[in-house]
Amino acid sequence: EPCASAIAGNSADARARNHPTHVYAMSNNELAEFARTASHDLRAPLRAINGFAEIVCQDYADALDETGNDYLQRIRTAARRLSRTIDGVTDYLRLGGDGGSFRSVDLNGIVHDVAEVHQADDATVPGMVNAQNLPTVHGDPIQLKLLVQELVANGLVHNQSKIPAVTVFQKLTDAETDRAVNDQRVLIVVSDNGCGIPAKDREAVFSPFRKLVSVGHASGLGLGLAMAKRIVQRHGGALRCLRGDDGGCQFVFDLQVVPSQKA
Repeated sequence: EPCASAIAGNSADARARNHPTHVYAMSNNELAEFARTASHDLRAPLRAINGFAEIVCQDYADALDETGNDYLQRIRTAARRLSRTIDGVTDYLRLGGDGGSFRSVDLNGIVHDVAEVHQADDATVPGMVNAQNLPTVHGDPIQLKLLVQELVANGLVHNQSKIPAVTVFQKLTDAETDRAVNDQRVLIVVSDNGCGIPAKDREAVFSPFRKLVSVGHASGLGLGLAMAKRIVQRHGGALRCLRGDDGGCQFVFDLQVVPSQKA
């Protein structure tokens, strides 16, 4: 880091500033401060939306027709969902990454929660999401939910199938590597029936701000898969993108099982 070295010369402070652990700690502090600021700034208008929607619901419901009341309920539902999203993102940004919040996590429950969002009548990115007998793993529940959300959303957004679908399952064998197939870790697959990713781009999709195609209003910043890879790495694993058995994509990653389980 040239700037730090130029300012501090050859002092011990310079060596400390140049140490990756120090930089990572500073980054976490900055993210925590951003989380506090963003949470405060976002909650003020959200409280206004909730408050006025509740007033309209209580005092003017009779003046609205069925469609108007339906729209009002959709506003309140979206506000509650946004509140939960703010909570999750804020907690994630405050994480120190030292594993202190790791505990037993039921992946079936996480996929169920994610499926509810995408299978709701007013889903922004609709599609079918299925879980097949997933294990309980050792990890951070907030990070793992974000991981599943990003991989599922990616499979549904980049999808021109009549019924976009994503399936999350445990894989017992790995033809490419036996790294994750042992009694300490499990191999998890998020498989979709989308358009697939060319082999030459399967590493590039994990780069921050890298978007291979434009998908209109559903397109994000190109950070989702980069964030997913970082989460897997913070859980001691690796995330790969493979071609699905019937086309589409398979995102494969490994996680640690809880001490009482075997893969």
